[in-house]
Amino acid sequence: MRAILGAGLLCTGLTGLWVESAMAQETVAQPGSDTATANSDQNGDIVVTAQRRSERLSQVPISISAIDAPALTTAGVSSTISLAKVTPGLVAVSQGFNFSVAIRGISSTGNAVGDETNVALYVDGVYVSTPTAGLFSLNNIERIEVLKGPQGTLFGRNATGGAIRVITKAPSQTASLDASVDYSPSFQARRGQLYVTGGLTSTISADAAIYYFQDDGYITNKNPLWMGGKIGRSRSFSARSKIAWQPSTDFTATLALDHSDSKASYFLSPRNTNLSATIGNLTGFRSTGPWESSRTFEPTNHVKSDGVSLTAKWQATPHLLVSSITAYNDIKSGNVLDFDNTYLNQAVLEAPYRTKAFSQEVTLTTDFGGIADFAGGVFYYDVTNCACNLKLTFQPSTIVTSYDQHTAVHSLAGFGELTLRPTPRLQLIGGLRYTDERKHNYGVSRVPAFTNDRRDRFSNVSARVSARYTLNDDDANVYVTYSTGFKSGAYPSLSPTTPVTRPEKIRALEGGLKMPLAQGRILLTAAAFHYNYTDIQLSSLDINTATSSLQNAGKAKVSGAELSVSGKIGSRLTLNSGISWMPEAKYTEYLNAAIVRPNAAGTSLENAFVNLSGTRLVRAPEVTVNLGANYTTPLLGGEASFSANYYYSSRVVLAASGRLAQKPYHTLDLRVAFTPERSPVELSVYATNVTNTYYANGGQSSSAADSFYSARPREIGFGARVRL
Repeated sequence: MRAILGAGLLCTGLTGLWVESAMAQETVAQPGSDTATANSDQNGDIVVTAQRRSERLSQVPISISAIDAPALTTAGVSSTISLAKVTPGLVAVSQGFNFSVAIRGISSTGNAVGDETNVALYVDGVYVSTPTAGLFSLNNIERIEVLKGPQGTLFGRNATGGAIRVITKAPSQTASLDASVDYSPSFQARRGQLYVTGGLTSTISADAAIYYFQDDGYITNKNPLWMGGKIGRSRSFSARSKIAWQPSTDFTATLALDHSDSKASYFLSPRNTNLSATIGNLTGFRSTGPWESSRTFEPTNHVKSDGVSLTAKWQATPHLLVSSITAYNDIKSGNVLDFDNTYLNQAVLEAPYRTKAFSQEVTLTTDFGGIADFAGGVFYYDVTNCACNLKLTFQPSTIVTSYDQHTAVHSLAGFGELTLRPTPRLQLIGGLRYTDERKHNYGVSRVPAFTNDRRDRFSNVSARVSARYTLNDDDANVYVTYSTGFKSGAYPSLSPTTPVTRPEKIRALEGGLKMPLAQGRILLTAAAFHYNYTDIQLSSLDINTATSSLQNAGKAKVSGAELSVSGKIGSRLTLNSGISWMPEAKYTEYLNAAIVRPNAAGTSLENAFVNLSGTRLVRAPEVTVNLGANYTTPLLGGEASFSANYYYSSRVVLAASGRLAQKPYHTLDLRVAFTPERSPVELSVYATNVTNTYYANGGQSSSAADSFYSARPREIGFGARVRL
């Protein structure tokens, strides 16, 4: 592992030094456009809006990974689960369509009704609270910004680990079409994408984006009585449309509509054979190898989502922008799960969920460009969640658990950040956010019989203080930032008492360097950080009743460093490389931790309480490395591009006990594309996970077995794309 760390640091560091030397002889004009798309085509210093205003990435005193649409395509990143391939320090975990992210070891393991992740996800400024809506395809994307460290002041509640901001394309008056199809014979995977835009009138423009994916599965069911072919199948459809009205250069209103419908096998691959999975000694029924499972039926996860938002921007004066985002989302998911995770027809869990969320945000942003600027506003959030008729049945008909659980959240926050520039080279930032949140948890349990009704209130002040100093005329700068964040208290599964956890809090100190190289075409960034993390909310599963236990771990500390280099070398080679190193990421106090472990006889698993102080945080690998490159060259009268993306992760703990863990692994993705001369068509061939590495995207335990969510094996395919 240390060899990988040394090699990664050497490659990333030497890349930046070599780039500066190689480009010193070239004369390249600075890009004149301030748009993210224009800048991303020219250099690694793209424009982002991480501080609620358009700024060059190198000028923002926050550790950010910003990836535009071409970079996502060449890296083979087609959904949010793949963001780790291009983001140092990020771990993405998928359980069916439940999506959770860890940034620098900060993540949420909760899966109870109404629980939210602590890495906030925003799509076009709209907060996405439920994990079931976080896993989606990346179609019609302009760019993605991954903000690392607490973002409590500007992005509020549940951003203790950071924030992911997905920005989609805006409608254009210029008519255009972008369509693509891909096919992989590996799993009969079919993918189609379409994006069209154009003007309807002189003041109204619109667009539409459609995505479809379906495959035939990649998990072998070892149960010889199964006749349904591969499992792990998925089908996904999404549509999104925007209508923009711009009656003047000072005002724009954009209405956005979105719909998605996705269904997948919710499969688990047992990773032990010494427990009750060996009952009856039916060895032919057991799954023991990679990409294998053993099921009597195919568990499913079905998610439907509908959303609408209205975004208005008014340039009230040349230096004052007023923005409003109003949004509503309705998300329904139905889960039918093989709860024992074995070939035995023992336990079935039916878990339907529904989330309805309304949000309203109004912000004021100034851009005087002088000694002071301000960004601030108010945010209101109202959400209801329901687990309606959640039921665990021991076959054939013994109902062990059956209940309805509802949660409601009403949250109001005010926030603001003041930027001061006392000298041309020095910038100071101070910000605060006050959040007041009321929660209501109520429900009725039929088996066992009880009711529960409780209300709680949480309030918090989050802060950020930052200083940035420009070192030279090339805009190289250093910064130091202190920030805090909080994740509101949460409820576990319904119980007679249903206690609420305390809010988790984080205090973070980060220092960094941002250095444009080669006349701004390359950006080198480096950061070191230290976190104090308290009252961490961690969940564990009661394997006998399918209810989740949610508790506060005492304290944790995280320390580490990151280095990244991105941009263009010459006119043909584009690089995106990074390394994250976290030598310290441990629970300093975690007494009476709820875990799942083998019983004394070794015949099944059991719940237990142990002391985990001093152990590694979940989803916090010591080292991750990503190395990506894309090279274009004339070929046969047209243009060819060759892309490679390498990713390495050291050991990842998947459950707090440490028993479920993914050993170190690496993956390699390749892509070759060709565009004939004067043709709108691009032809491509791709291969993902070329090394056919087995690794897990998550893990879970039942009374019978420990199981992993298996990532996809090697996949080879080809595609065609047309742009008009």
